[in-house]
Amino acid sequence: TFKAVVCGKGQFAHLTFCLSNDGRLFSFGESRRVERWLDLKVNDAFALYVTSDHLLCGCSDGVVRVFEPSTLKHVVNLPKPHPLGVDLSTCTSPSCMVALLPYAQFPDCI
Repeated sequence: TFKAVVCGKGQFAHLTFCLSNDGRLFSFGESRRVERWLDLKVNDAFALYVTSDHLLCGCSDGVVRVFEPSTLKHVVNLPKPHPLGVDLSTCTSPSCMVALLPYAQFPDCI
């Protein structure tokens, strides 16, 4: 079962990208056959967004992975948001966030 589906844009308009319930990313071609797939290696994945240059996958624990649409080659992970429960107005230096990292929980990206 797929939980997110997007159509490619620009030179990748012939591709369709899908996220499965078990955290796999699939690329389907014009023939409707799987051309590429990969395991995102996350607890859960929720959202897909595609541009003419990149494919972004929003996942659990604040993870956003960026891929090349044609190859599904991993480009980068975007930085996580600040941890849940942190009042940024009371943080006066980056060290207040670093102290929380071993126990930090991050919101899911949906």
